[in-house]
Amino acid sequence: MNKLILLLTLLLIPAALFQACESADGEQTPGPDGDADGDGDGDGDGDGDGDGDSDSDADTIPQKKCEEGEDGSDNCYCVRMGVVGIFDSAANADDKDVSEFVDWLNHDSSAKVTMINLTSKTKPTINANFLKDYDVLLFLYQASELNGNWWSYTSAEANALAEWIEDGGGVISVTGFNGQATQNEVAAINSILKPATGISYNSDAILTQCAANLNCYCWWNAIPVDGFDPSHPISMEVTQIGAMHGSSINAPADAQVVAKGTEGNTVVAREIGKGRAVAIADEWPLFSKLWMEALDTTNINFTIPANEEEWEYQPCYSEENEYWMTPGNVFQIPQFWYNVIKWASADSDCFTIDHPLIVIVE
Repeated sequence: MNKLILLLTLLLIPAALFQACESADGEQTPGPDGDADGDGDGDGDGDGDGDGDSDSDADTIPQKKCEEGEDGSDNCYCVRMGVVGIFDSAANADDKDVSEFVDWLNHDSSAKVTMINLTSKTKPTINANFLKDYDVLLFLYQASELNGNWWSYTSAEANALAEWIEDGGGVISVTGFNGQATQNEVAAINSILKPATGISYNSDAILTQCAANLNCYCWWNAIPVDGFDPSHPISMEVTQIGAMHGSSINAPADAQVVAKGTEGNTVVAREIGKGRAVAIADEWPLFSKLWMEALDTTNINFTIPANEEEWEYQPCYSEENEYWMTPGNVFQIPQFWYNVIKWASADSDCFTIDHPLIVIVE
């Protein structure tokens, strides 16, 4: 975990150096209406439309913003994303590696990502002042340590989050970090998710058993999550993702069940006013090993034959698709996260991530 913290610290140093571009001399002059830019709309962004997003189209869909660094270079981003919670998991040390996900967002996407609990593993106070700095929030494990110091949010915090979503904010949540789907883990995230979005997790344990006809050892023993509704944008180019030990999701009547298995709902989305919320049943799609192009040969006890004619006799080679069943071939993890973040950010037309396996929506 120390290695991960060091990595994330290095990734976020540039963000700490950003300076907002407000005017040529860095000053703002209050106008006659009391707002900072004098355009009369009160939102301080200088465009006169009152929506606070620095463009002139009178909507709340995030547009690309640029901040000037100390070196004079522009650092441009589209979506300001905050990660609330910790990455600790009951899985082994290798499973805790989420560097692929974090690097991908910070280096290859048009998002500006802030790890809110990077150094201090304490619950932030959710209020209007906190929320004004973000377009999308990703809620992880809501505790200061694995199996202890659970967080609980007040009704005032839930109300503040609900109002922020109504005004165009996006929320993404995952669970299953504890590995046993304990009531404590579910209660912690439900304390803010349920009152703010109407979506909640059950205290059950799903996605624990690989189907008899699958060779799950080929992809780190992850359980395939399929049953995606092809009509929903989050399902675009996605047939399955990997998971292990999660909790099923309760969907309000007006929510969309994006993915559902025999054990319950695994991905649920809901539009709330101008904003959106997405709940995901498990945290394993965050782990780097489900993004890999390599086979988990330690679990298979064989080497890939050099002779291609012998590949068809290997348990982890798909004759139908003519590829090795690596996590990268079996699951569409990068595409899934691109779809989720784009949808949660109100289909922002400037959000993109560079990855060869992703189909970008123009």
